[in-house]
Amino acid sequence: MSGSGLAASLASLSGVVVGAVIAAGGSYWTQRLLSRESTARARADRLAALRAERKEALREFMEAAQAMERASHRRFRDAPLDSDTGDVTHRFWYLQRCLDLLCSPELRTAARAYAERLDAALWHERPADGTHEDFLREARETFLQAARKELGIPELEEHA
Repeated sequence: MSGSGLAASLASLSGVVVGAVIAAGGSYWTQRLLSRESTARARADRLAALRAERKEALREFMEAAQAMERASHRRFRDAPLDSDTGDVTHRFWYLQRCLDLLCSPELRTAARAYAERLDAALWHERPADGTHEDFLREARETFLQAARKELGIPELEEHA
């Protein structure tokens, strides 16, 4: 084989090698990019599912808290408690413990303080001064603020 024929063959061969290296490198980086994208998407899906689960747990807790407020308001007015008040209380504390499993320490603390205040209003303390609403307001507002933060809901402005 002559020198120019050998050079042409080597040039051709090196072109094939360079092309293969480029193709392999491109394939590697494409797979890596897709893997990262897939991992990020899976993480975002998990976070969205957790947020939905937290939102549902908070909704159920707030529904039970409303039943507790209604019952404690009856007690504040010296009205007889409904026969299912014990069941209402049991469900409320169960749902509070569900929040313990799903939520941040800040929200758990606020939910626990609100639960204890509601329980006290229903079964133990009657506010000597002020209204039933005054007795519950601070604990409720602290809880709601922590719940909004947990769900990523911006602070709501109060309108006069």
